[in-house]
Amino acid sequence: MKVLVLISSFIILAQMSFAQESTENNEEEFKVQLDPLSQKEILKRVEGLKTKDFNEFVGELNKINIKVQEFIQNEKEACSKLHATQLITKNKLEKEQKRPLSKKEKQYCKLLLVNFQIRLNKVIHEIRKDKLALEHKAQMSRIEQEYQARIVELEKSANKLK
Repeated sequence: MKVLVLISSFIILAQMSFAQESTENNEEEFKVQLDPLSQKEILKRVEGLKTKDFNEFVGELNKINIKVQEFIQNEKEACSKLHATQLITKNKLEKEQKRPLSKKEKQYCKLLLVNFQIRLNKVIHEIRKDKLALEHKAQMSRIEQEYQARIVELEKSANKLK
């Protein structure tokens, strides 16, 4: 059942990228695609972290990381096992067939996955950098307030001793 869902995801969302091969009698277009719905969902959840405060951000990021690892594992399995859809253009008739992915298509599928991971890591890095900068600024403000309060107390104590 899980395999059927992944196969249908490949078929439906194959418009974004594809690998091409030619055979001896006709030109065939093989389309291999990661599940962009899951990619979009993951990226949307990561983007939503921008509005969270620092503590919520850390907790939510950990939850998202678990989902990302599951997604990556599923896609790795899909890249090595699934069948691609062939669209055969012969006499302008299209016919769907299923066959094992070629070595080239498996590599391409894995490349798509790595590119998604790169994009995801860039987004997470930028958000983490921004969150840490904000948290650092807040901590520096608290330290400065504590420092000023201690100095005022110490000056009051010094004035009493005069």
